This record gives sequence, C-alpha cells and structure tokens, in this order.
Amino acid sequence: MRTVFATIVIVFSGFSLWGQRSSDHGVTPLRGINQLALRYFTIDFTKEQRAVLDTVDLEFIFDVDDHGYATLSKVNGVDNPDIIDSLEARTKNALLFEPEVLEGKKIPSLYFMTLRFPRYKPTRQYNISDQHIPTMEEIDHVEFGGGSDLLIGGVMNTYAGNVQQYLKTGGGMKVDMLFTTKKRLGIGLVMIMYGNKLKEPYPIASTRQQNSAPPTIMIGLAVNQIVKSFQRSELSAQVDLNYIAQNITPSIDNYDKDWVQFSGFSPGLIVNYHIKLGREKLSPYYYRLMALTHGVNFHAAIRPLFYNESSASGVSFELGLSYRLRFRFINSYDLK
Repeated sequence: MRTVFATIVIVFSGFSLWGQRSSDHGVTPLRGINQLALRYFTIDFTKEQRAVLDTVDLEFIFDVDDHGYATLSKVNGVDNPDIIDSLEARTKNALLFEPEVLEGKKIPSLYFMTLRFPRYKPTRQYNISDQHIPTMEEIDHVEFGGGSDLLIGGVMNTYAGNVQQYLKTGGGMKVDMLFTTKKRLGIGLVMIMYGNKLKEPYPIASTRQQNSAPPTIMIGLAVNQIVKSFQRSELSAQVDLNYIAQNITPSIDNYDKDWVQFSGFSPGLIVNYHIKLGREKLSPYYYRLMALTHGVNFHAAIRPLFYNESSASGVSFELGLSYRLRFRFINSYDLK
C-alpha cells in the first residue's frame, strides 16, 4: 500500500513539475512586436534626423525587469545623441513586455529587436517658384499626364422616326465633364437638355394640357478617345449611354400623380472637333505643374431614342458648339 501511495505522489509531483515547465516562456512584447515598433515609428523626428534613420538598421537592446518594465540599454546603428535620447524617452517607465518565466517564476532578461524606419519616396516635384513659371515656348520637351476636360455649350437638334410627328426642330444645352488619362482616353459624365416645341399633342390618354415645349433631359456616362491631333486642333470620337426623360404634362405639386413623363435610354455616337484658343498657359498646382487650355468644340451626334412610349421614340440628330476648358498635369519637362 505504501508503494502505491509513493508512486501516486511521484506521478503527481511529475505532472506538477511538467505543468510549471510548460508555462515557462521567454520575454515577449506585451501587445506584439508590431505595436512595439509602432511606438518608435510615431516619434516626431526632424527632417535631418529622418535622413539619418532612413539609411540604417537599428538594433535595440532592452533590459526587462521581472514586472515587464523596460530600459533601453543600448541602440546600435546610430550615434546621434538627440535620436538616442528620443528613443530612450519613449521607452522609459513603460510597461512594454511580458517578462520571462522560468520554472514558474518571473525573472529579468534581455530582449533584442532590429528596426528599420520606412523610407518614404516623395511625389515627383518641380522646382517652381512664384517669381518664374516657364512658358510653353521655354520648354523643349514635355511629357503630359492625366487631366480633365469641361465642356459647356449649346446644341441644335432635329428628329426622325415617330417623334418627328410631334416635336419641331429646336435646341438646348449640354455639359460634359471628362477625366482624361495619360493616353488621352476620357471617361466621365454628360448632361443634355432639349426644349423642342410641340407640333401636335402626343396620343396619350391624359386629358391634361400638354407642355408647349416638353423639356427633355439626358444624363449618362461617356467615353472619349482622341483620334487625330494637329498643331492647334484635334479630332475625337465619343460614345454616350444616357438615361432620358421627357415631361409631357406639367406637375402641379409634389403629390400630383396624374402628370405624364416618358422615360427610357439613349446611346449616342459623337464626333468632336476641338480648336485651341490662345496659348497654353502653365500654372503651379501644389508642387506640380499644370497646363491650362481654352478652346471651342464643334460636335455632331446621332442619338437613337428608346422611350417607354412608342410615339416619342425615334432618332435625334444634333449639332453643337461648346466652350472647352482643359487641365493637363505635366509629369516632366526639359527647358530649352
């Protein structure tokens, strides 16, 4: 019986010792090494100090006590006293570590960490002063980047198909806002408004008097590609896909449910001819250089109209004249 009891005690003692050893671990950052590194990345070093840190790898040697408080004993890789003082101040009196555990007891220890500060690549900048901005005549070679085009103008249109029986030749206005890529591909939004007068009322069930010039609006997306460039002009092709709506009778108020509106969609094929006006002007935009161009834009378009009312469907033929404002960023240039 004594032999069995002794065996049980030995086995139990062994499990207790194994449990203690299994809980042993080395020193580790309390919230992980990423959070420990972030503590030093957020120090507001001067520009000159960052220039030093960007070129070295730092080795931190921490002296960690049995409670987890750390002292920065040594920093290898830099000898600038101001940098070292900042690193030590960020470490002082901070509970940063889970202390080492050996045989179930917390003990002091050392922790080593290698750290490299991120090297930021500044956006390409130009030495542009307020006293002198180069002109296009002073530039020998230029590389353009992306930009934007804004077109605002008037249009004249006429109809073919069923709608020709009900609407006269008329006009309106259009607005294009395109964002252009380096390869001169434009993508953006378009809005066209017509105000063609009524020839005769649409054959609809409503007894309400119809608008004398039913307003039509088109809103959609456009894709534009420059086909040919000349010295002071260019030719481009554009495709639109628009939602269209035409108000046939007036709406009395927001609660009026008896007014009539036709709706549908309209693809469009447009040809633009853009002529520059005056010289291209260069202007600073933060630390970049931007080219500003004014111009006129002539366009011709054909727009099939697919309404939910067959009498309003057909084709719109459109001619227009617009003012065009263009911004293009300059990626690089060489002076003459």
